[in-house]
Amino acid sequence: MNISYKDFLSKGLVVTLLTFIPTHSFSAPVTLSKYFSAHYNGEFFNSIGEFDGKEDANGAKTEKIIGYYNKNGEVGVYRPEYKPGLAASIIPFGCSIEHPDISGSFRGEFEVLYSQVNTKDDGYVEKDDKDNKKREMAKQVELIRDDATSNGAGANLDWVSDIDNSSNKEYRATFKMKNEGFNNVAGMLNVYYDWPLQGNSKVAPYVGIGCGVTRIEHLKIVEYDFAYQGKVGVSYTVAPNAKFFVGYRFFNRLGDKFNKVKPLYQIPAGANQYAGRMESTTAAIKNKFAVAGVEAGLILHF
Repeated sequence: MNISYKDFLSKGLVVTLLTFIPTHSFSAPVTLSKYFSAHYNGEFFNSIGEFDGKEDANGAKTEKIIGYYNKNGEVGVYRPEYKPGLAASIIPFGCSIEHPDISGSFRGEFEVLYSQVNTKDDGYVEKDDKDNKKREMAKQVELIRDDATSNGAGANLDWVSDIDNSSNKEYRATFKMKNEGFNNVAGMLNVYYDWPLQGNSKVAPYVGIGCGVTRIEHLKIVEYDFAYQGKVGVSYTVAPNAKFFVGYRFFNRLGDKFNKVKPLYQIPAGANQYAGRMESTTAAIKNKFAVAGVEAGLILHF
């Protein structure tokens, strides 16, 4: 027997929804309807964690992490700021369950979510910055090595720190990276409860939770992790088969690691009197990713 993917999804969503409905005998049949929805997500807040990590090269010691851009707009400990980019989602398929014995209704849906968070570089925008060099500086982050594994580092070398050169010219070897922010694509299974309309009102609140898998790109590395989200908002019925909605959404990635990050410039191994310098390989970076903001959209039942 052949089963289409829509039939498979609808039956799976119905089973999921029924697990949230109290178990008792119903005096009337369950009403099932299908719907399509599109969302705009305004990610105005983020809980992106502190940037941390170290080189994977055996023996190379990361002494500190610094960058051009922090909250004070000064060189120092790397604490980047971020700004929201494009964010939207599509619900290719959803199911709604209603029953006379239950107040309100339950919905289940599969959501494809895309979101983008960019490094904030506004403080480096100047009229004379025609080639965007200062913007690029705002995105640069360096893992500074200790003296021993920087042995033989000199001026004007690509792999020597552009930031942490002291007045006595003790140059340090550094693992350089470019932080351009995050690109996130997630597939989520969501379950909602919609409160019933009261009297002649067309407005009703809703709450929702969801879980799934996210594909997140950061520092040119892609990682896959589990994710979850929570939603709360209100809907407005504009027609028997159509609702507008607006609400708050929080999304969190479970995990904070980005492995095998490559440097912008390879640090070569030292030889002879510079034998203490270790060749760079990759780095393991930790950076938590969570976002929150307003979502709005339209639900069309069919």
